[in-house]
Amino acid sequence: MMIRVPGIRRTTAHRTAFGVAATCIAFLSALGSAQPAPPVVRRLAPATAATVEPLGLILGLKEFADGRVLVNDAQRRRLIIFDSTLKSAGVIADTTGRAGIRYGSMPSPLISYLGDSAFFIEWSSQTILVLDAVGKVARVTTAPKPKDINALVRSRLLVDQRGRLFYRGVLPYTPPAVVPGQREIVRQPPDSAPIVRADFDTRRIDTVGMLKMPTAAALIGTLQPDGSYAYNANRITPLSWVDEWTLMPDGSVAIVRGQDYHIDWISPEGAVTSSPKMSFNWLRLTEQDKQRVADSARKAEEAALASARARSPLPAVARQGELRITMRGNAQADAPPMALSRAGVVTVVPLEQVPDYWPPIRLGGVATDLEGNIWILPATAARQVGAGLTYDIVNRSGQLFERVQLPPDRSVAGFGRDGVVYTMWRDSGSVWYLEKARVVR
Repeated sequence: MMIRVPGIRRTTAHRTAFGVAATCIAFLSALGSAQPAPPVVRRLAPATAATVEPLGLILGLKEFADGRVLVNDAQRRRLIIFDSTLKSAGVIADTTGRAGIRYGSMPSPLISYLGDSAFFIEWSSQTILVLDAVGKVARVTTAPKPKDINALVRSRLLVDQRGRLFYRGVLPYTPPAVVPGQREIVRQPPDSAPIVRADFDTRRIDTVGMLKMPTAAALIGTLQPDGSYAYNANRITPLSWVDEWTLMPDGSVAIVRGQDYHIDWISPEGAVTSSPKMSFNWLRLTEQDKQRVADSARKAEEAALASARARSPLPAVARQGELRITMRGNAQADAPPMALSRAGVVTVVPLEQVPDYWPPIRLGGVATDLEGNIWILPATAARQVGAGLTYDIVNRSGQLFERVQLPPDRSVAGFGRDGVVYTMWRDSGSVWYLEKARVVR
C-alpha cells in the first residue's frame, strides 16, 4: 500500500532520488558491517636440523651464506659456529679466551652485520668486535658514543644496509630538587626512550624516534622529624603498555605502538607514516584481575629488594628503613640531608591507574625476518595453555596477513635465508636446543 502525503507530488525525479538514496544506504550499511577476513593461521614444518650440543639461553644468531650459523650462547658465555646441519660445532669465544676471543663475565649481544660478518660487544674491554665468516676478529672499534656502551649491551642492536647501528638509548634523568619543608619527594625515571642511529664513519648520532617504556618504580622520600629525607618506599606500576621497534631491509624503522596496536613507519630520511590499527583480541581486565596483577608485581618487587640486600648487606638499622646516609638533595647549601634505604615498603599505584586491557605487546617481542615481514609476539600469546606461541606476521604495508603458530615450548631465536625460522626450546632442566624449520604455506 502506498502512503500519500498531502501537498507532496511524487514525480519521476523524486522516485529516482529515493531509489538512489536507498541504494546508497544499503551499500554503506553493507560496507560498515563488512569485516576483514581473519588472518590465516600457519604452522612450521617439521624441523630439518637440530642441535645436539647443549646450550644455555640463546641471545642472537647469524646465518652465513653457506648455511653455517653463529650462535650466542649467552648463558654459558660462548660463541659457537654450527654447520648447516647444526650437528658439528666449534667454539670461537668463551670466558677463558683460549678459543680465540674472550667472552667476558656478562651476557653480550650478537647481531648480524654487513654481508657475512657479525657484531659482538666485548663487555670487559667495552669494545665492538667485527667477526668475519670464520669467526675471526676482522676489526675492533668503539661505540660511536662511548658512554652508551651500557645501553648497547641492554638494547636490541640492528644494522642497516649502510652499516649504521640502531639501538635504544637512554634519556638523561635529573632527580627532583629538594625544597626545604616539602613532605614527599618522588624520584621517577623517564618512561620513554629514544631510538638512536649511529654512523661509525662520521661518528654522527641522531634520534630516529621515541618509544614508550615500562613505567619504572618510583622511589618515595618522606620528610623525617630531624629534617632529613628517608627514601624508604617503592611505588610500582604493575602493568603499563609499551612500544617495540624493528628495522626494515630498506633502512626504515617500524615502531609497533602498544596503546592501540598499529605501526609507525620512519623512513631513512625521517618521514613518518602510520598504518591502520591491526586486529587484536583485546583481553579486558576486571578489578579482580588488576588486583591479582598488582599483588604479583608487589611480591616480585619485594623479592628483588630482598635479593639486593642479600647480595650487598646493609647495617641492621638500614633493614628497618632507618638508614641515615646524609646527602645533599641539590646544590643549595641549605638543602636538608637525605637518607637512602633499600629496605623500604613496596606500594602499588591505585588500581584505576592500571590499564583496563592487557597490553598487546611486550619488550623484545618484535623482529623482522629476511623477507621483510615483521613478527610480533602478542603479550597474550603465552596465555594459551597447551598450545605453542602464535606470532602475528605483518607486511610492509602494515597489514596483519597471517599468523604462525610454533610447536609447543618453542620460541623464535632468529631467521635465515629462504624463509628459514630458527626456534629454540628447553628441556626439563636448563639445557636449550636450536632447530631449523620453515613455515608451511
